[in-house]
Amino acid sequence: MYPPAWLLTRTVTQDTELGGKPLLAGTTIAFSPYLIHHRRDLYPEPDRFDPDRWLNPPDRSAYLPFGGSARKCIGDRFCEDLPQPCEH
Repeated sequence: MYPPAWLLTRTVTQDTELGGKPLLAGTTIAFSPYLIHHRRDLYPEPDRFDPDRWLNPPDRSAYLPFGGSARKCIGDRFCEDLPQPCEH
């Protein structure tokens, strides 16, 4: 619910488009994992603690617990390799 970094930046490495807007290489963009994780269209009742929401997780691009790209936290792979809890 509360990522360790509320705002991250990345530098565009080649001309591209995001949301229909052109971005030139060298442009710095900022995004907020906190705001993405609180989008009501992706997470119903985002402020409520609900472990069951992860039974059907959203697309990986909508959940950024470890950041992304070359600066992604090394814990990402470790976490995916842990055994999953058993269902009863």
